[in-house]
Formats: sequence, structure tokens, C-alpha cells
Amino acid sequence: MNMCQDELRKLNDRQMLRDAAMAKVTELREARGNYNDLPDYWYIPAISMMPSIAALALYGFTWIQIWIAPKLYLIEYAASLGK
Repeated sequence: MNMCQDELRKLNDRQMLRDAAMAKVTELREARGNYNDLPDYWYIPAISMMPSIAALALYGFTWIQIWIAPKLYLIEYAASLGK
């Protein structure tokens, strides 16, 4: 029975240490402030990127074809080697 009491004491000590650590973490988070308290300004970069996207759309998407074509060729070549 003494061994069971020792095990229970160890578990209780671990739980107390874990609770103390979580309390300290909570205390530090509250002292630092919550990052979610900041207002949402996600729309500013989105609006600033719109002229770039419009210019790319007007210019055409040949640049993406040039960029993707070699990769597609290599994928098709690797697939043909596997057959």
C-alpha cells in the first residue's frame, strides 16, 4: 500500500507542477496582451495588390505558360519512364 501512496504523491506533484506552469503561461499571456485585440487590416495589402493583378491580367498569362511548361514536360517524361 505504501508504494501506491508514493505513486499517488508523485502524480499529485506532477499535476501541481503542470497547473503552476499553466498558470504562469496564462499570466504572461495576459500581461503581454492578446494579439487578437488588433483591428483587422487585411484589406490594405489586398487593395494594394489589385493594380498588379490587373496589370498581369491585361498583359496576358503567357508568363505562366512559360513558367509551367517545363515542369509539365518533366512530369510527363517521368510518367512515361514509369510505364
